[in-house]
Amino acid sequence: MYIDIAITGIPVDIPVLLGSKLIGERSGTLFAGHLVHLLNGIVLAIIFFALIPHMPGRNNIVKGVLFAVAELIVGVGLFMLPIMGAGIIGLGMAKAIPMITLLRHVAYGNGIGWVYRGSKGIV
Repeated sequence: MYIDIAITGIPVDIPVLLGSKLIGERSGTLFAGHLVHLLNGIVLAIIFFALIPHMPGRNNIVKGVLFAVAELIVGVGLFMLPIMGAGIIGLGMAKAIPMITLLRHVAYGNGIGWVYRGSKGIV
């Protein structure tokens, strides 16, 4: 996230947005936002790990990416970003937001698919 912020100059700092919605503009805003964002990622990974045995196909990385993109569309684009004031799929903030969030979620999906690939039998 911080790499694409540095590259694009578009400050889509999800932890800051989350933290400010949760506790307002305080000294703990960034910490609260990072904590919620991390916990959200963990919960989504657990959901993915529970669903993956029931998903068609053999490539767990592809499954992870597809899961993350579906979560992006439903959870982020149509729910979270509008609640945070960024509009549907973030277009109220900047035209590049859909592509930026897509790339972030593809990276996340790749990661959870890769982790699951090496952890057979944990879930």
